[in-house]
Amino acid sequence: MQSQAKVPRSFVLLAELEKGEKGIGDGSCSYGLGDGEGMDMKKWQGTIIGPSHSVHENRIYNLLLICNDDYPDAPPEVRFTTRINLPCVSPTNGKVEPRLLACLAQWRRGFSIETVLVELRRQVGSSFIRCSLAESGAAAERWHHRITESYPSLQKARRSRQRALVAHLSGKSEHDRGKRPELCPCIL
Repeated sequence: MQSQAKVPRSFVLLAELEKGEKGIGDGSCSYGLGDGEGMDMKKWQGTIIGPSHSVHENRIYNLLLICNDDYPDAPPEVRFTTRINLPCVSPTNGKVEPRLLACLAQWRRGFSIETVLVELRRQVGSSFIRCSLAESGAAAERWHHRITESYPSLQKARRSRQRALVAHLSGKSEHDRGKRPELCPCIL
């Protein structure tokens, strides 16, 4: 069985630098050395342009990536220098929490700075969907609550529908069970 030789860190980083200078795909992510003076190639700067058809559309997010001495065996440290609201990013210092971003949590030597930037851009696009659905659901619940509180007859009708649904799902009517069914607040 042959063992594969490990490519030295500096060669990996030089290859990434060359690839970064050429650009990634459609240009929505880019990266390069942050400190031109540093021969150790630790500090990198990244840029992500927000995905179209989202609240982040055409916004530019800057990142600082630190490739420590154990890179590419260990993931880089990633920090947004531009303020952004993502589940995996600390709101106080912009640091990306490695356990909350899949590519950092399950890091492999074959991953790269490009992998991290593309995954973060995917998060930026999907966080809009999650947030907008949660916000619209919360807004609908507030609206429904306001209406039912304002009109007691609607509130009574809601309870009646809930009881009927519980009876239907359990296969028994409320009278057969001998007690009043529990009401589920999530059923309208």
